[in-house]
Amino acid sequence: MLVHRGKVLFYYDGPVLFSYDSNDRDYICMPLEEGYVVVRVKSWRLHLFKFGIIDLRDLVYGRPWYLGKPDSELFLKLTEQHGPMVLPKPGFFI
Repeated sequence: MLVHRGKVLFYYDGPVLFSYDSNDRDYICMPLEEGYVVVRVKSWRLHLFKFGIIDLRDLVYGRPWYLGKPDSELFLKLTEQHGPMVLPKPGFFI
């Protein structure tokens, strides 16, 4: 599965948090050394995060996740992961 790079949500010495979209589905993407953690999120929950109502941990907790590897400058190729995801610390808002 490929997702299209969307909007940079947080930037610190380089992009740290992206939103992606693919076929009207929303994803949140966080960098790792070997690629990106990519989590599909519901649009309304992404809006709650953007407005500071929930934090990043609440947004991604308990959701299936993927390892994303750059396929081109604009796309990530996703591989579904079955192990536990390293969760962000509580209290990260944008």
